[in-house]
Amino acid sequence: MRIVLDASAAMHAITKSLFSDLIRNSLMQADQVLAPSLYHAEISNSLLKYVKSGHLSIEDAGNKLDESVKLITEFHSIEDFKYDVLHEANRLRHSVYDIYYLALAKRCGAHLMTFDKRLLALARQEELRYIQFEEIDWTN
Repeated sequence: MRIVLDASAAMHAITKSLFSDLIRNSLMQADQVLAPSLYHAEISNSLLKYVKSGHLSIEDAGNKLDESVKLITEFHSIEDFKYDVLHEANRLRHSVYDIYYLALAKRCGAHLMTFDKRLLALARQEELRYIQFEEIDWTN
């Protein structure tokens, strides 16, 4: 099985959330774990938020960035499918950043792994394969 790992799922994997082990186990069973090259920027941006809020040092953020990169077996240059993504983002009325993950999954026949509910809804709408993790409702 091939998996396209988006930044939201990767952040769960590297920040030791309730889903970390489940995500990592799923990734270890995959033949390939793919991501568009913008993954680095998205992970860096998310980690910077942890640094600014005082939850991570900049050094620890760098280590987490390295950890996130090790989850991926193959990066795809966004240059290779930028026009397709632009058209798809326009057609679907969704952010270009997210559509890179969706387009890569479609292009490679891979399962999309994400925690982004809107992106997951698009994957369903476009009849793509996906891996969904159920959020836990702590209010009950």
